[in-house]
Amino acid sequence: MFAQWKVLHLDAVKADSILFCRALEQERFTGHCESVRSFDEGKIYLERALYTPQSLSRPDIIVINWHPDCDAHVLEFVRWVRLQPQLHGTPIIVFTKAPLTYAAHEHAEHEGITELLVRSESFEELLPQVRALLARCANRSLAR
Repeated sequence: MFAQWKVLHLDAVKADSILFCRALEQERFTGHCESVRSFDEGKIYLERALYTPQSLSRPDIIVINWHPDCDAHVLEFVRWVRLQPQLHGTPIIVFTKAPLTYAAHEHAEHEGITELLVRSESFEELLPQVRALLARCANRSLAR
């Protein structure tokens, strides 16, 4: 089912992106995982996918690693994505380092984040998170 899927992974830390994409592969994800290092790169990537879809297809899932120092940037990026009609229904999954307060969690969901997950500390713990994430996204796409 995931052979044609594309995941866009945003993370300033290259090693974390590599681990996430490796976790996808371990979970039999045969689609494509594209990583970018900044929100500006993410916007450029998505604009190319929107305006030249013949050369670059848009992602089926957007995954962001939320670092504590970039709260406003994450929410600004999510707002921008949700304003794009072709991306309005695209799941945006955000991994955080620690649980957010209830108010911050509610605010993030209100802004358009599909899911907030506390990222596992180890690769072995990340695998079941990625497996469950793929299953939820597959169920969402089947429901559309």
